[in-house]
Amino acid sequence: MIWFTLILLLLFLSPTLVYLTGGARLRGDWSVASQAPTGLAPDSAQVPEAVVQVYTARAFAWRGAFSVHTWVAMKPAHAARDTRYEVIG
Repeated sequence: MIWFTLILLLLFLSPTLVYLTGGARLRGDWSVASQAPTGLAPDSAQVPEAVVQVYTARAFAWRGAFSVHTWVAMKPAHAARDTRYEVIG
């Protein structure tokens, strides 16, 4: 029973530990975040196959201690560019 209590306590304290160790950015605003390509996705002009990729990044502000932001990039076969699907706000 003591192990269960310790594990439960650790799960509840983990976000606080991330915050205290600087793992979460508490400043910044998602609306001014860079939307520039990072080069992770293959070049759409050079890859004729269909591509589906799922990305994730730490959320902004205090939410970063608890959650991530996820989005999907999809490119149909022989398309010139991909489309990003995400929910913001």
